[in-house]
Amino acid sequence: MAVTYFVRMRALDGREEAVRDLLLSNVAKIDAGERGNVVFAVHASNQDPREFWLYETWTDPEAVEAHESGPAFTAYKDALRPLVDPDSLVFGDAEPLAVRGYAVPEQDTLARRFVRALGTNDEALLDAIYDPDVALYTPLAWPVRGRDQVKAFVAQFHAANPGLRVTLHDEFVSPDGTRACFRFVIHFHNTGPFYGNPPTGEQGTMSETHAVRLRDGRIVEQFVGDNNFSMPHQEWAMDFPRDTPDPSPVLTEARRDAQPTM
Repeated sequence: MAVTYFVRMRALDGREEAVRDLLLSNVAKIDAGERGNVVFAVHASNQDPREFWLYETWTDPEAVEAHESGPAFTAYKDALRPLVDPDSLVFGDAEPLAVRGYAVPEQDTLARRFVRALGTNDEALLDAIYDPDVALYTPLAWPVRGRDQVKAFVAQFHAANPGLRVTLHDEFVSPDGTRACFRFVIHFHNTGPFYGNPPTGEQGTMSETHAVRLRDGRIVEQFVGDNNFSMPHQEWAMDFPRDTPDPSPVLTEARRDAQPTM
């Protein structure tokens, strides 16, 4: 979900130039390569030279969290705080519904954030979409347990395939928001080692369908269905788990009765 923030502040007497410079430093930080910013505008009042307004729109809350994390943003806030009248602060948090001048970003679904996290190896976004106790059931491991191990698993694919690209093709979410399913394609070119196996130079695509269970909006259980196994197989013929019991309860069962013997 895209998010917009409005912030109004009034500089202390004689500190308006310092406040202006600090606010404008955000623009340079975003231009340096921060993900997810759609609009960032700094306004100075025509009626009151000490009054400033910020207007910013981001593609998703995780992008805002990344923008506001780290020592640089902490130093920015510490520098700004003593320059501004605290009673003048007005803060608005809103979802953009219709905007003239730029396109409102599409709803940022879990599937879209997952594909972005997988395709970019964005550790902050992986932290945001995965529960710390996640279990990932994949043909290469049954299961991978814990968010840190899942992140290490994703990192292996990027080490093996610099420039990895992921494209989303279908997505569904249950009405209660506790389950989701999505289908995507990984576009790879193997020029680096993969789990100790030397690079093959091969390139191609691998289509996958993932069914996930969510807890508080984060993936806590994830099942991978590979439509082909082209990336990890290549020339390596990597082994795979032979016994893959499903941890969820059986909902129903069907089998053909044995044929009677003569």
